[in-house]
Amino acid sequence: MNEAGSPCSAPVKTKSRSRVAEGVFYATMVLTSVVLGGVLAWFAIRYGTVDPKVAGPLFLPLAITYSFVFLGLGVGIFHYRGILSWLDRYLPPDEKGLRALVIIVAVAAGYETLRLCLFDFLGYYPTDLPSYHYASRALLLRIDPYIDRNLEELAGGMHVFPYVYPPFLALLWMPLAKLPIEQVAAVWQVISLAALIGSLILSIRLARPYTSDARAAALVVALLLPLGLPAYVNFHHGAVSAVFTFLIVLFFERLARGKDRTAGIVLAIACGIKVLPVILLLYLAIKKRWRALGVTLAVGAALVLVSVLVLGWKVHWRFIVAPQLGYSVHSNLGYDAVFHPENQSINGFMSRVVCGHTAGCSMMIALLCLMTAVAVGWFAGKRREIDGVEAAAVILAVLLISPITWFHHLLLVMVPAVVLAARVTEGSWRPRWWPLTALAVGALLAHDFGRPIMAIRGFVPLANIRFGMLVFLYVTFLLILHDIRRDKQLRLPGA
Repeated sequence: MNEAGSPCSAPVKTKSRSRVAEGVFYATMVLTSVVLGGVLAWFAIRYGTVDPKVAGPLFLPLAITYSFVFLGLGVGIFHYRGILSWLDRYLPPDEKGLRALVIIVAVAAGYETLRLCLFDFLGYYPTDLPSYHYASRALLLRIDPYIDRNLEELAGGMHVFPYVYPPFLALLWMPLAKLPIEQVAAVWQVISLAALIGSLILSIRLARPYTSDARAAALVVALLLPLGLPAYVNFHHGAVSAVFTFLIVLFFERLARGKDRTAGIVLAIACGIKVLPVILLLYLAIKKRWRALGVTLAVGAALVLVSVLVLGWKVHWRFIVAPQLGYSVHSNLGYDAVFHPENQSINGFMSRVVCGHTAGCSMMIALLCLMTAVAVGWFAGKRREIDGVEAAAVILAVLLISPITWFHHLLLVMVPAVVLAARVTEGSWRPRWWPLTALAVGALLAHDFGRPIMAIRGFVPLANIRFGMLVFLYVTFLLILHDIRRDKQLRLPGA
């Protein structure tokens, strides 16, 4: 108490000063990262092998990328004690073998992820990203984005894939639409990488590993997943799948923690980006999570209203009535999307391998999808809580019954992979057929058998970077599942 009888305010001032000092510190770190990123970008353009035509537009993407890397290094260096403290809580200090394994994999996976996602694909956007970008730019100019030639005219004659997403995605993209696409590509890669990292953290939370070996297995698998082909394809095309995956995983994580309102808001945003998650409304009804269902419907209606008021009802009507280009046989993509080997859904597999485009085939596919949905719905309805196992089952069902499941959509398989690693390692879920399950998931993620066959035929399998990453990912995954036993923890040789 001071002389006036009021509580002393010194601690408040100290706390306020501490926050100001912390803000100044981080602001200085960001500014330093930007300066270093700009210097390194100038050096790379000045002395590297760069086409003079793109040297100007490439400077800002390089500066953004390098600044992001420097900022990550700075945060890691100045918060190394916090990182070690977290590691102590996650894995006990006496688990030297597990800690060494996790650290080695983390460093290797971090380096490879940054190299592949930020450097190799910097400014490379052959399909998906131009579709989002020029569709948003078309809406700014009051031009119909669902007419292909409009997008190609805005792109200066460059071939742009048809825009088949809801108008709300283009509305969200508008802050980026006025920037050159070279700069947008760099910003979008950083956003996608952050979304991927967030998805992996949430997947580990959903898995809920209890033992130290299960935690190590879940963490190792999570660190290796960005090296798989789905992440590679996502960053290769600049797809929205990394952000979409983050929203879906966040939806299940919030439901598992009883945060139904937040889960409803997240699901509504995900439905605004892609139509497919609408099926999760039925899942909420089966689970009797009425609050989450009501919030999803209310927020979804509000988002549609805002989109209609901003963009006009004609664009939304065009999205509803227009054929989904890219999903139809006679699209201008130059191929049948259903028969494309990247389509990993029941529809794609049955159409390619079994019966083709026939009425009987369509009925068979519809029946298989219905059986899958009913089985998972029955499974979910019998369980009271929502955990990683249930989230994994629902996610796999959604991917299977989707008309088109492109390869980058399989980023969602990170949840089943992490959950499988944790549950098998703990010994609480060890079916006799688990090796076949692991191999089946590996085959699913392997895209098709054409790439390994072509790689083996050339007698230089590691020359195909996709095949090399795939082998590294799944051999490691299977070894972890094989070597870890219920009462035996994984240790490095000599640990």
